[in-house]
Amino acid sequence: MADVDVVVVNYRTPADLDAFCSTLKLQSADFSAWIVNVSPTIADLEVAKRHSDVFKHVVFHQNVGYGRACNYGASLGTAPIIALFNADVLFPQTNSLGDIVEAMQRNPDWAIVGPRQVNSEGLLTHAGIDGTNKDPAFRAWMSREDFTDTVECVSVMGAAYFARRDVWEELGNCEKYNEWYQSSGLSLSRLGAFLPTPLYYEDMWCSLHARAHGHKVMYYGGTTLVHEWHQSIRKHLNEQQADIKFQEARNFFRSCCRHHGIECE
Repeated sequence: MADVDVVVVNYRTPADLDAFCSTLKLQSADFSAWIVNVSPTIADLEVAKRHSDVFKHVVFHQNVGYGRACNYGASLGTAPIIALFNADVLFPQTNSLGDIVEAMQRNPDWAIVGPRQVNSEGLLTHAGIDGTNKDPAFRAWMSREDFTDTVECVSVMGAAYFARRDVWEELGNCEKYNEWYQSSGLSLSRLGAFLPTPLYYEDMWCSLHARAHGHKVMYYGGTTLVHEWHQSIRKHLNEQQADIKFQEARNFFRSCCRHHGIECE
């Protein structure tokens, strides 16, 4: 069995997907990997075929959203750690993936982990989200500060999101969560721990839900990944479309939190 199951979700960014797969292949960690292509173009499918020596391939012909695609991909593996990624993430060192996995192996109370992330210019795009459930706040945004510490936090970002499989399954099977899901009118099976929103909040829900179940959510500053931040959204949604999806996702998130008795923004 691999140490970690890697799931990368791609929405029409074949160049990003190619770069992700190329840098993941160089990783020294013991991993299994899946590409989940959402509403793919021919170019997306060609990239998946080019990397089929390492990656298994799943296709959703409709845009089911990042959370649902991650849930499905996570359900296909058996490794004790699940790692979920946007396609516009890169591993700058050959031990990047393995270092995060080893940190989780050394610290069995870390249920959810998010690594330090910077864009291609070296500006921070993620250093953990602190504050409170009702008032979450990024610790850093587009700064050059180090933030190489490791701290417990409110949430970590879904672009590079690590979870213990037993915790992921516990959260996905939560009775209150499933009650909300069944009453929401959503139809996709394989619920999983990410909130099945059209855009955003899937990761915030999972983090708050984990903490409500007594688990630790950790920002890990010992390893840095490269992430440009919402690259595919900028390419494929105009501002009005993004606002509509954002509001719908926020409503899903707040409704689910209320049903579970979790405070939220």
